[in-house]
Amino acid sequence: MSEKLAHVWQLARLKDVTVRPQRRRPGAEGSGTFTYVDVSAIDNRTNMVNRPRVVANREAPSRATYEIRSGDVLFSLVRPYLKNVARVPEELDGQVASSAFCVLRPAEVDSRYLFYAVLRDEFIESVVTYGHHSPSAREKEFLDLTIPVSPRDQQERIVDEIEQHWTRLDAAVQLTKSARRRLVDCKASLLQAAVLGRFSPGEGLGPSAESSTQSSAFHSLPKGWSWEPLGDLLADIEAGKSFRAEPRQARDDEWGVIKVSAMTWGEFRGYENKAVPKGRYVDPRYEIHEGDLLLSRANTVDYVGAVVLVGKTRPRLLLSDKSMRLMPVSGVSNRWLLLALSSRVVRNQLEPLATGTSDSMRNISQTKVRSLRIPLPPADEQESITTFVDRQLSLLRHLGEEITRCLRRAEAERGAILREAFLGGRSPVHL
Repeated sequence: MSEKLAHVWQLARLKDVTVRPQRRRPGAEGSGTFTYVDVSAIDNRTNMVNRPRVVANREAPSRATYEIRSGDVLFSLVRPYLKNVARVPEELDGQVASSAFCVLRPAEVDSRYLFYAVLRDEFIESVVTYGHHSPSAREKEFLDLTIPVSPRDQQERIVDEIEQHWTRLDAAVQLTKSARRRLVDCKASLLQAAVLGRFSPGEGLGPSAESSTQSSAFHSLPKGWSWEPLGDLLADIEAGKSFRAEPRQARDDEWGVIKVSAMTWGEFRGYENKAVPKGRYVDPRYEIHEGDLLLSRANTVDYVGAVVLVGKTRPRLLLSDKSMRLMPVSGVSNRWLLLALSSRVVRNQLEPLATGTSDSMRNISQTKVRSLRIPLPPADEQESITTFVDRQLSLLRHLGEEITRCLRRAEAERGAILREAFLGGRSPVHL
């Protein structure tokens, strides 16, 4: 095998280009600790081991595990985590990896070359589709899978070129992600300026010409504006109800109750719902309609109190017990309340009022929602400001969508670089 691989490209079985690592049962040493790498320790975005655990010998897993060496390639055999692939760094040499991995110790190939060969989408897809469909792939069958192996004197060059291209791609991705963060900051600044009267529509951002000083606890506002308790701006708050629901999306002819995620992402997502079982009584007063202003009563610490304005949506959607419908009085625009409740100046009031022992689920009561202080301009200014802000937010959304497309193209390009690198005997490798 070695002589063949020295001269031509070959399709080689993994078991022919690797050696099997030793099994090890941690804990035999008695007291002390060891470093343990399980499937969750690998970040499948960076393909690096970044969360190994230090485990006491007495807490060692009962199943046999592998002793790993620097340069070994860890490939998760658990089907939902097949992309959890990484090379063992020097600092983990001699430590222990879970038996959920197939540990590939290179013999006939360069370690980095082996890593990239099994990281390809085409290879991972072959693991998905072959043999049995149990929760974990079988190691014996896995090792019978093949990879294209170049002559040994080409492997380092191929890997160097892959990494050069990926380095340039990573730099572009970081710049793109930085642009996305700036968009988020820009949106926050726009909302803050809008609800505090810091610009005049048509003139852009900037300090308002006239302002009146308010309580030191709140920002100053333009003349004619005031800070008002939200409760004074609402005719009512309608709380949702707990409905027994099935763990699936409602069909068009069924009632559905919205999930927390329907109100989390800055827009109403009616498809985020669960089906109410057929035959159960549904009170139509809880139905959601276009134009409703909804607030998330219970959510994570970052999203409790998230507010959305319902656009066109399907019928037969119900408020859940984790949602509220805010109904403004005459002269107060629900679009204005949407801006105000989404702004940092109001979020800063809301977040400390949310209760709960876990960051994964906080709650806010109607009483505390009513106590929030809201900047209120005259009705005509509410309309002009929200119209102006809507146009700006639309531009930001378009930019955000383009950034998302760029990031997806970058990810596809990463896969294409790997695919081309391993074309082997079918065509020259030119990255």
